[in-house]
Amino acid sequence: FLSALALLTMVESFNLNVAWPLLPFMTESFGIARNEKEIGIYVGIIGGTMSGANVFGCNFWGYAADRFGRRPTMLVGMCGSVVASLVFGTSRTFTQAVIGRALAGLLNGNGPITKTYLGEITRKEDQARNFGIFALCFSISSIAAPLVGGFLCLPAEKYPAVFDEDSLFARFPYLLPMLSTSLLSAVGGVVGYFVVPESAAFVENRQKRLRRSASEVELFEVGDERKQKSDKEGEGVALIIADEDVSEEKSGVGGAEKGESDAEP
Repeated sequence: FLSALALLTMVESFNLNVAWPLLPFMTESFGIARNEKEIGIYVGIIGGTMSGANVFGCNFWGYAADRFGRRPTMLVGMCGSVVASLVFGTSRTFTQAVIGRALAGLLNGNGPITKTYLGEITRKEDQARNFGIFALCFSISSIAAPLVGGFLCLPAEKYPAVFDEDSLFARFPYLLPMLSTSLLSAVGGVVGYFVVPESAAFVENRQKRLRRSASEVELFEVGDERKQKSDKEGEGVALIIADEDVSEEKSGVGGAEKGESDAEP
């Protein structure tokens, strides 16, 4: 299943780099830049949004991976990439484009999670080789993604024999490359679901947490029982003291009455 894990790493890189060839044409189509010099500013804003959003999303996904497991978190990240790619691919405004790239960063934190997973399932003597393979896969995807983005953007203009003017890809000229990203993410999610298991390290840590929680609950229950027992013993002692006080009062009253009766003759 290392190949499936490598595929998840390639999806992350592909989603990050596929948009770069599209951005100048997309930004110009929005009509917000007053001149060519401003196009670069908007391209930088859209392009950097994904990485900026990923900074805020990584902490949450790291917590989710520790809480719910590496495997489900990575699968959710694949689903998030599918949604974010479609939102960005159908962008008709600058705001939608920024939202699409922000979602791509917020909904997928698989970059650090896949590395953590690889470190947990790999023996120490094999870690250098396997991490090197993953870096190679990331680089290959970083090369392929811009090529795919540039080749598939504006398909109705580039390939009129295949895509007519009334087609979906004529209305959304940047959807096709992002659709390829969504398809790759979906394939990665399906392969991960059937091939990638949960890491043994996480399962062991989860069992330790469950045992620790059970011990804490047991200690709490024992302490509560002891407290209830001590409260009952305290109530018993209080009743005994109260009975002794009542007896003393009765004996005192009886002695006084006897003294009065002796004094009457």
